[in-house]
Amino acid sequence: MRPLGLCGTRKLSDIFIDRKVPASERWFHPVVASGEDVLWVPGLARGQGARIGARTRRIFRLQARRNE
Repeated sequence: MRPLGLCGTRKLSDIFIDRKVPASERWFHPVVASGEDVLWVPGLARGQGARIGARTRRIFRLQARRNE
């Protein structure tokens, strides 16, 4: 994944570890991707591919919420 605001790429496992998400809970987190480009992991990280800028022409809005 290429996290928004950071240079380079990060593995999803490293993002989960940095955010202290227990391994047993990681499968609960959806991953939004376009091809092989990870765009968003709700509550954890947004990727460069999900950036909105002056050249953006269309927006696809997603909302994630936890069912308890």
